[in-house]
Amino acid sequence: MNYEIQNLTRRLVSVHCNSGKTCHLPPGYKHEVSEQEITGNTSVKKLQDRKLIAVRQLSKKPSRKKSQSTK
Repeated sequence: MNYEIQNLTRRLVSVHCNSGKTCHLPPGYKHEVSEQEITGNTSVKKLQDRKLIAVRQLSKKPSRKKSQSTK
C-alpha cells in the first residue's frame, strides 16, 4: 500500500523515513512513499500533529470509468 505525503506549509519540510531516507518537500509538493516508510514513524506523526504535512492513503487500483459511446 502506498501513501502520499503533502507539504501544507510555505516552507521546505524534511520528512525522515523509517529506511533512513529523508524526503525534502518544497511548499505544496506531494511525494509517494510506501507504508513501511511511515508506519510507526514518530517524526511523521509529529509533523501531522503540527499540521505541517498531510498523509493520504492511495487507492490500490486506479478507478476508471469506461466511456460509453452512443450511436
